[in-house]
Amino acid sequence: MIKRNKDLINDYSTHSNIIPTFGNIDFSSFPSTTISFFDVEDDLIIKQRLWWLGNIIFCLLDLYDELSSETKIFNVKKDFYSSMTKLASQNNKILVEIQKNERFKKHEGIVLKNSL
Repeated sequence: MIKRNKDLINDYSTHSNIIPTFGNIDFSSFPSTTISFFDVEDDLIIKQRLWWLGNIIFCLLDLYDELSSETKIFNVKKDFYSSMTKLASQNNKILVEIQKNERFKKHEGIVLKNSL
């Protein structure tokens, strides 16, 4: 799971990838265009990225839980599992909301296929 998340980050989000650059270009008044130096604030993209970050954090917490049971170097709190279940439920609700959006529906098969 860690390698898959690392690969997704490296394939898309880092190393000066040109694909996200097009999000900063406004073609709505074509043939003229507006180019923003900073990222455009898009609530849907922000929500998707926060959800994605949440998944990475769940992966790390799961890893810490495994380490705690194998090494006994540290302990997790007694309510760890119930807290994680509640947080996972909230995170899944955000995923469902994102998946209902038309902008993400058209990419769903591609994303799922490439993230397995």
